[in-house]
Amino acid sequence: MIVITGATRGLGRALTDRLIEAGRVVCGCGRSVESVTELTRRHGEPHRFAVVDLADEDQVMRWAETLLAEMGPPELIINNAGLINGNAPLWEVSSSEFSRIMDVNVGGTHKVIRAFLPAMIETGQGITLNGSGSQETEPGDSIVSYAWTVDGKQLVANQPIVDLKSFVRWIADPVQWRAPIQVAMDMGTKMDQVGDS
Repeated sequence: MIVITGATRGLGRALTDRLIEAGRVVCGCGRSVESVTELTRRHGEPHRFAVVDLADEDQVMRWAETLLAEMGPPELIINNAGLINGNAPLWEVSSSEFSRIMDVNVGGTHKVIRAFLPAMIETGQGITLNGSGSQETEPGDSIVSYAWTVDGKQLVANQPIVDLKSFVRWIADPVQWRAPIQVAMDMGTKMDQVGDS
């Protein structure tokens, strides 16, 4: 089983469709009921899609517990979900918008790792891929809060390596990836219009 966050739009949707076409079982999440329903209708069993807000730890834990009980530990986790702030100078980005971006982009990665990694460690197998984007900011860029989450996500994703370095066999190696491909993204839209997390 492959777990993909942000599976309903953009890169997450492209990965979901291609992995299923390649014969892999995918379990994904997103925030949009309509998009999750459409994925479920399109792909059906054995694939599983759920409405999950990665900022909500209870939702993430319930989702993970259900998948682990029904399907076992994933062989691969792709932490893909992310939000971006609307184009505005940093001082005009509201605290609530900034917090939401951090909660999903960085906190969501942490929650997914916390939810699945113990089972992966127990079985001695699994890989995590933690998508962090490649947004480089220049003076005058208006999405700096998103760019900060790129670094935060990498730090969160790499910490298990440090924590488990004494294990003989490291089995959930967080590989950082910066996709060398172009994917149509809604990067210039306001946060409430951005794709699922």
